[in-house]
Amino acid sequence: MTTSGIQSLDDLGWVLTSPSLVEDPLAAGPIEFDRSTVDVDHLQRFLHQRQEHRVGRYFEHLLLYWLVHVRKVELLGAGVQITDEQNRTIGEMDFLFRDEAGIVNHCEAAVKFFLHHPNESGSHFPGPAARDNFERKSTQLFEKQLVMSEEHAPEVQGRLAFVRGRVFERIGWPGPASLPARMSPTRLGGAWVRESELETLETFGDVGFHIVQKPHWFAPAIDGDVLTASEFSQQLVHHFDGPAYPVMVSIRRPDLSEAERCFVVPDAWPQTNSN
Repeated sequence: MTTSGIQSLDDLGWVLTSPSLVEDPLAAGPIEFDRSTVDVDHLQRFLHQRQEHRVGRYFEHLLLYWLVHVRKVELLGAGVQITDEQNRTIGEMDFLFRDEAGIVNHCEAAVKFFLHHPNESGSHFPGPAARDNFERKSTQLFEKQLVMSEEHAPEVQGRLAFVRGRVFERIGWPGPASLPARMSPTRLGGAWVRESELETLETFGDVGFHIVQKPHWFAPAIDGDVLTASEFSQQLVHHFDGPAYPVMVSIRRPDLSEAERCFVVPDAWPQTNSN
């Protein structure tokens, strides 16, 4: 089994077994996953045919693989375009499938990452690209995307929100006093710092730093450089020399296990909207 194959299998396991980012009767919780049920070579070929840099699309490909090749449901459609009377596209349904009980389901899939950033107005949970935020995404998913099938796919009897992700909290700052509607209290977490605050990462002790590359933002990478604190700081100085996007980092213990997942953002964030 190749290193890339193991990574793909780990990422699939993360997609399935992670807690939901949202709390709602339609939200899909963690799913038991038996790694031995996956033909890793087949998974690799499937993903190779759909090579994708975008994190969200990679997430959808992994979920599609599980539905069709592991769970083996009858897929009725993926990326189903919805058009109006003038044949203009007004939306899309991620997945339509017939489950083991013969019920037609509409599933919307999303993986999102948000940073807790209290402010005087607007959302306290913007994304790394600050134009995005938790409330906007959850409202769109539950009040626009999932309800599309009510009008445009009357055969649908079940609806499912398959949402994973993390909420990062600023190191040294109080956590959220309350959560917005639909944010799950059992979500995955992480930490975030500004580029000029890297010394706060010393609180993690004797650790190394692996810069996480898209689209593999899910399970800890099993391959790749683990940098010392000085090497990491030097790389970030070059990265943030001018307009730059936030960096996701896997903080590693001496045994290379992951101690924390972290975002390092520009000092001007969230005013910057780079992605």
